[in-house]
Amino acid sequence: MSTKTTPGQRVAELLRELSMKRKYYQQWERNYRLNLPGQKIKPEDAAHRIACFEDVIEDLYQLYPGLRPASTGTLFPGNDGRVYPPSI
Repeated sequence: MSTKTTPGQRVAELLRELSMKRKYYQQWERNYRLNLPGQKIKPEDAAHRIACFEDVIEDLYQLYPGLRPASTGTLFPGNDGRVYPPSI
């Protein structure tokens, strides 16, 4: 008997899976390009599968806006285009 999961748990699991796909697909694409033994995947297939996961996560964020991580800005941006005179 399975237990009911919360939307937050679902998003967290999808984010973990997406992280794993990004990590392992790089190696699998390399194996495909170089015809090495082991797991292989075409780059376009990897990109499609990752995009599908990203879209599902975005759909859940649309359904449950409170789950979206807050974006934080910075009070002190790095190079904002201003030129300062040299220090004496």
